[in-house]
Amino acid sequence: MKPTSAKLFLFDVLAEQLATLLVGHLPARLAIKVDNRGDTFPDEDIVSLATSFCRLRFPYLDQVPFCPWSELSDFHLNNQALVLDAVGETLFDINDFLTKSQSLPNMIVIINYHDDGSGQFSQISYDLLEYRDITQSAIERLFSQLGRKYEPLAPIRFKVGGFKRLADDFDLFEEHQLFFNWHDPRTLELFCYRISQGWRYDGKPVDGLRVLEWVNQFKPSGFVYEACEMLTYLKRCGFLTEYQVKEHIVTLYKEHVRIIGKQPLTITLQPAGKSEPKLAYHIRTIARLFTLDEAIEQAKQRKKRPVEMVCFDDVIGSGQTMREYIFEQTDLVKLFEQGIARLTVLISHADQNGINALCTDPRSSGAVSVKAGCLLDDRYRAFHKEGPVFSKASRVTEFQQYCEEIGEKINQGNPLGWNNAQWCIVTEYTVPNCSLPILFASGKRDFSWIPLFPRIRRVQRS
Repeated sequence: MKPTSAKLFLFDVLAEQLATLLVGHLPARLAIKVDNRGDTFPDEDIVSLATSFCRLRFPYLDQVPFCPWSELSDFHLNNQALVLDAVGETLFDINDFLTKSQSLPNMIVIINYHDDGSGQFSQISYDLLEYRDITQSAIERLFSQLGRKYEPLAPIRFKVGGFKRLADDFDLFEEHQLFFNWHDPRTLELFCYRISQGWRYDGKPVDGLRVLEWVNQFKPSGFVYEACEMLTYLKRCGFLTEYQVKEHIVTLYKEHVRIIGKQPLTITLQPAGKSEPKLAYHIRTIARLFTLDEAIEQAKQRKKRPVEMVCFDDVIGSGQTMREYIFEQTDLVKLFEQGIARLTVLISHADQNGINALCTDPRSSGAVSVKAGCLLDDRYRAFHKEGPVFSKASRVTEFQQYCEEIGEKINQGNPLGWNNAQWCIVTEYTVPNCSLPILFASGKRDFSWIPLFPRIRRVQRS
C-alpha cells in the first residue's frame, strides 16, 4: 500500500468511527474541530479527515474540492461535496452565506471555524485525548492493513505530528536504512538530526550533533548500521516521554478502581530522586496519596479486609529494587501475613521475569500483584533472535559481542544492562539501568565512551 492510499485508509476509518458520535444520519452540513490539547495537529490532516467525511456520504468520490472562505463567492458550488476552510469565520455567517447561495454541494464539511454557539450546523469535536480509543482502533487497523505489528506508542506519535510523524517514526512504507550510504558523512548527519527531532532529555532538546558523536564511536568497528537501527527502534517505541509513562499509570489506576469498585489506599515507597516521587505529582490529581505509615494505620482501622493498596513506578526490570522497597517494610509485610492488606503495583513497563520475582517472593504471602501498561518478555531483549530492535540486515551476534566488550569497560559486571536485561528503553528523565550501558554509561579514565543519554541519577538496582 502506498502512503497516499494508507493515509486515505486511516482517515476513512477515523471518520467512520467519529460519525458514530452523531445522532441519526450523516448531515449534509457538518463542522469539524480537532482538539489536540496544545499540540499542533497538521492542517493537511484536518483536511484529510474532512475529506473522509465527504467520502462517507459519497464512497466513490475520487476527489473532494477544497476552498478557503475568501474564495467561496467565486467557487462553483455545484459539486457533490466540498471541504470549506472557514479561516475563523463564525458558523452564523457561514450559514447566512450558504442560505443565500442558489447552488450548493450535497455535502459541505467546515473546518477552522469559530463556534459562536449559534447551533447552525451539526458539529464533531475530535479530541485526540478524549477519543484516544478511537484513534488507537483506527491505527491498529492501519497497521493490520500494512501487515505490520501494532506499536503501542503509535497513537502518541500520531497525536504529536499526525500521519507523517506516524509514517516516519515507524518506517511504515520503506526501509530507509537499506538505501542509505552509511559511509557518506552527510547522509549520517542528516539521519542523526532527523532521529533526534522531538526528543527531550533532562529537560533539554537532544542535539543531533550529540547523536552523531555517539554513532561515530561505532565506525572503527564497522557497526554504524546496527547503531542506527537501535536509534530507529528508540524513535519508534523505545524512547518514552514522562507523559506516556504517566498515561500508562493513570489508565491502569482507573481500570483498577473500576475492577475493585472503590478507591484504594495509594502509597509512595521510594525516596526522593527516584521515579515514583516524580510520577506522584501527576497521580495526585486523581488519587489521594498516603505515606506508608498513614496507609498502615488506615488499613488497621478498616473493618472490611483485605484493604486494597496501590503503589506505582515507571519500570520493573529484575524487580529487585521494588522488592526491597516493599519487603523491607516489616509493618507492611505483617499486614500481608495477617491478610489485612494486599498491594497492587502499577508499572508503565515491566519485564515478566521481574514481575514473577516480585509476586512469588515468600514475604508477599500471595498479597502482591503487578499490572503493567507494557509487558516486556524475553523477545524485548535487544539481541533476541526474534526481537524488534534489529532487522535481518544487521550482524546481531557480532554486535552483541561488541556491546558486551564495551559494556564491561563502562558498566563492569552488567555489560548488557542489569541482570542481562538487554533493554533498549530510555525515558526523557533517565535511563533504566536494565538498558544497554552503551546508551547511558560514561567511559572511564582508561577508556573513552560518550553516552547518548547520560544517567542523571546514581545507578541503582531495578
